[in-house]
Amino acid sequence: MKKFLFFFVLTAVTAGCSNPINKSITEYLSVKEIKSISKKDPLFLAFYDRYFENNCYEHFLADKTVRVMYSDITYKRYYEYIKQINDDDFIDAIYEEAEKEWNEKFDNVDQRFDSIINFWQNYLQENAPNTYLHVEFDHADTYYTYSQKGIKLYFKLTPQKGRLRSASFWYSIRTRGDDNSVLSGRAYQIQPFSNPVMLEDRPSFVDTQNAFYKDVVMNRMSVEELKEKYSFGFSIDDVRTDEGIYINMDKLCQEMPADIRMYLKELSGDFGSGADIENIMNNDKDSIIKHYIDKDYISLDEYKITLQNIRMEEIDPMCYNFQRFIVNCKKAL
Repeated sequence: MKKFLFFFVLTAVTAGCSNPINKSITEYLSVKEIKSISKKDPLFLAFYDRYFENNCYEHFLADKTVRVMYSDITYKRYYEYIKQINDDDFIDAIYEEAEKEWNEKFDNVDQRFDSIINFWQNYLQENAPNTYLHVEFDHADTYYTYSQKGIKLYFKLTPQKGRLRSASFWYSIRTRGDDNSVLSGRAYQIQPFSNPVMLEDRPSFVDTQNAFYKDVVMNRMSVEELKEKYSFGFSIDDVRTDEGIYINMDKLCQEMPADIRMYLKELSGDFGSGADIENIMNNDKDSIIKHYIDKDYISLDEYKITLQNIRMEEIDPMCYNFQRFIVNCKKAL
């Protein structure tokens, strides 16, 4: 009976050792062995393909020092490790823990960031050229010279913060409904004014087939009809105050920190939209927070990844380092 029990234990141990999944990762698995393991666990094939069917594994085997360092890792041990660190419950628990810690550590960072951005947005809004001048379309008329016939546009300029020495602005006329641009230009007021004034502008090179030109010159539309058919947009370029202070948006923007100026441009849509610009804005936001609020700040996503790496290393330091070796090798290739 003792001989039988000894034989049974010996057989079990031998069978366990001969199972290819118990081989060290420093040894190749044959096609037959991979097939044998995959019959019992179909997921093993994808695991093997990801971590061992690549140049990084060959590089690993070629380095004797590295092979000795990780020789105690078996395919089974590493397979179980990979399954555990990719388990949804494991990851969800880490992310929940990370979010709680992050909120405690950086409790009011977002509010302080918003305060900085709001300050500079308000600064621009309160000091922008359009706060010094209001422009509106008043009426249009025709003019005739010995060589040409054209249109005259009249704009009503109203100073908002006292007397102005001069001003300039861009205007655009668009058809309502389809929002097509039919006429645009830049106008200048070069005489000082402290009360509303009428500024005349004669657009250059207006095509006689231009819809707005036809409505003014040929159809002789009234002001009300023109305003009903067209929308008039204005962008105040610059003004000069009675004290001689030159107010210009570019000049105002130069007065704010460069990183905040760039973020506000991104926020306003100057560089388009989409995932790329969102990622850029998030990175710029992090940079602003580090610069002005907390030099040790990291984003929630970074915090989650950091804690995830810590927890993965705690499970099995050797498997964790081997995984990093493979991942970093793939990045380098």
